[in-house]
Amino acid sequence: MSKRGKMNDEQTGVAPDEPGAPAEKRSVSEWAQELGYVAGVRNPGLAGQVLFRGPHAGAAVLHGWDHFAYHNGGPFQCTRNDYEAAIAAALTTNDQGRAVPHPAADCRS
Repeated sequence: MSKRGKMNDEQTGVAPDEPGAPAEKRSVSEWAQELGYVAGVRNPGLAGQVLFRGPHAGAAVLHGWDHFAYHNGGPFQCTRNDYEAAIAAALTTNDQGRAVPHPAADCRS
């Protein structure tokens, strides 16, 4: 069992968001921690601020995750596939040299 009390990929034989698997939604911060995009915590003894690695930070700006959390009183939640697509979107550009948000992870509207 995983830390969350659910069976992990190795135990089920089904990858997250694979057809037939339930699409689990988690906060983008949880996905960042699970997938290695957390660099550390500033002032861990106090109300620590999580420091994210560049790919997550770029995706957060591109998709408006911090703005969403501020105005909605909680973090944006998405599936693992949508989180990974958002990271990829933040790391690539179109023909005009601009990053284009992944629609399912974009909360800027």
